Amino acid sequence: MKEWELVRNGQITAGEVRQDFINSHGVVLQALARVGNTLVRKHPNDWQKKLKKLSDIDWKRSNAALWEGRALLGGRVSKAQQNIILTANAIKQKLGIELSPEEQRVEDAFNRGEHAAA
Repeated sequence: MKEWELVRNGQITAGEVRQDFINSHGVVLQALARVGNTLVRKHPNDWQKKLKKLSDIDWKRSNAALWEGRALLGGRVSKAQQNIILTANAIKQKLGIELSPEEQRVEDAFNRGEHAAA
């Protein structure tokens, strides 16, 4: 991820990344773990190719159209289980990975404006 690379190269601080982006927060890290698990299990021969699409995701906090209700609630990071699933769902969809039945149920409830427990 380019933001992580910038921190590693000393071009920006970790604090700046956490302030402006969501990809260094626990909810995203846990979501990435879910995505990685699925990739390794369901796509053992091409998971690395699919993972490259992570760089196409807009990780800015200001990208409320994607992250509000998923990684963010009222602009604040939330790492509740439902938010982890919804964040993983968004990442999976961007990477072209099919959702599990449970993930699809949570996604459908989200799209209906419901806040069902995961």
